Amino acid sequence: RAVVGAHPSLSADIAEAVRHAMENRTEIHYYGLSCPKHHAASHHCTFRCEVLGMCQDDPIFTHILGQMLDWGTFEERAYDSAAVARDLQTLVESLAPLREAELLICTGPFVLCSMLRPLIFAPMLVYFGLTLTYLSTGS
Repeated sequence: RAVVGAHPSLSADIAEAVRHAMENRTEIHYYGLSCPKHHAASHHCTFRCEVLGMCQDDPIFTHILGQMLDWGTFEERAYDSAAVARDLQTLVESLAPLREAELLICTGPFVLCSMLRPLIFAPMLVYFGLTLTYLSTGS
């Protein structure tokens, strides 16, 4: 199973629910979990590393979501959606557990979920655990 989402504890919450439903017969791989440089969100880095064991860089977070949002200031960046989609496709092709997942759980941002849909052939569960405006800009 692959879980994609920017919010580490939300992603872990639904992943553990799925693991429990599958009676622990599944392996979970996480992608896109945030570790922003902004001091108000440093707890994301701590949770990601200490609880989920993901202390290394996450290319979906830094390279894909990083093209869309400045994680130091939480301000939207101008980005070329076609270029981001191509970069995401390249990443998906290089990450076998994501590419070959039997189930994809996406917790957002939902633009990422929609970009992943044509790239992964597994069923996708989109989990709305945050408001639809999470990480949206004021405009």
